[in-house]
Amino acid sequence: MASLSVTISSLTRDALYLDVAVVNTRPTDIYVAAVLFATDSIGNRDRDPALLFAARASSGRVIIGKWVPTPPPGRRLESEPVPYFAKLKPGERWENACGLPLPVTYFGFYGPPPDPLPEPRMLPSLGFNLGILDSARFPPGAGVIVPAMGAPPGAPWECDSGFGKQLQEFLTSDIALPAPGIPSLL
Repeated sequence: MASLSVTISSLTRDALYLDVAVVNTRPTDIYVAAVLFATDSIGNRDRDPALLFAARASSGRVIIGKWVPTPPPGRRLESEPVPYFAKLKPGERWENACGLPLPVTYFGFYGPPPDPLPEPRMLPSLGFNLGILDSARFPPGAGVIVPAMGAPPGAPWECDSGFGKQLQEFLTSDIALPAPGIPSLL
């Protein structure tokens, strides 16, 4: 297994800041979803290693993190928004500082986003999901992970979206928030 640690580094009126660390305790290389990007109104993608997805789970719980997103059934895309990955050899550690704007609102690539709540609710905790790919599960000769052209420093790999969705595993953590919690429109 790989170990995940998520700690709160700071909480302000406008944002929650987290320090995320993964240690690869497996005997094989793993790839960590490290850098997401936002897409502006004309389709330009801006890479941001501090960016996190934020979504409402079917249980109503708010989940944040980084992963390979899955499009809704029937939706086909020419260029799917797959995160950049960092490679961790056995025993290596990856660290990332992330920020979550407050109040929490939906951020993902596939919409429509859920209807926002009419009034913010206070969240006492969050779920954190981090997508990883374990090289031990890659089919022989398949191009699951390839070097990314123009990749950001520290995350020079990208995955095939189909393999990414099929082979992705999640490292998870619960984040207990200081009382009274944080505001959320999700």
